[in-house]
Amino acid sequence: MTILEGVESMKMQKVFTSSFVALGFSVVLSPAMASNVSLTFDVPTANTSETMAVYGFSGGDVSSAAVVGGQLILGSAAGGQHSLDLGAFAGDLTIQYDTTTAGLAGNVNTGFRVGDNVIVFHPGYQFGAFRIDGVQGNMSMGFTPSASVFSHVKLGISASGSVSIDIANSGDRFTYLWQDSNYTPGTTVLGLSVGGAGSAVFDNVNVSTVPEPATSVMMVFGLLAAGGLARRQMQR
Repeated sequence: MTILEGVESMKMQKVFTSSFVALGFSVVLSPAMASNVSLTFDVPTANTSETMAVYGFSGGDVSSAAVVGGQLILGSAAGGQHSLDLGAFAGDLTIQYDTTTAGLAGNVNTGFRVGDNVIVFHPGYQFGAFRIDGVQGNMSMGFTPSASVFSHVKLGISASGSVSIDIANSGDRFTYLWQDSNYTPGTTVLGLSVGGAGSAVFDNVNVSTVPEPATSVMMVFGLLAAGGLARRQMQR
């Protein structure tokens, strides 16, 4: 290496170091942001405790939980809804997952827990029997969601507790809006749920958080500062 090449190498090292330091300040100064969740269930598990350990669930009052064939299978327990919990998240959320049930149609449901309430429907049962436990009784979805194929569920939960629900199955679609007056971002626990006699099946579970404005602004300032430092270092 020539002397000139060595000097240029030292400059580049200083540029990268300064850039990372500046970006690091932006992260440190930003408010804490909940981690996103993306679960595709590629690792088989044999029981509830193993499933919770491998995939980071908490709670665990279902009768059984296992990952078989790339899908999460939750067994229902007697009495009401039961869940494996994903945790609590700050900010606005987008939640998506695929789901169906195994068991006698109408006797088992698949659901999503939002605190003390569960968003529920019944694949294979006439008109789906959608409901929000504790808020809204059984109602027609306008079609009967097939249990032989996955339904795709998309939920939008704002920090103010506004919940949009979108359930698509075999070309049919059901939407519903709900204002959860008890929702508290960062505190209300979310989870995958099952009820009745049978199993709920889940795949491709994703929870995405929207950064708070302050976080985005600080990240931009950090990147701008890193760019400015890099330019000054290169000019020397």
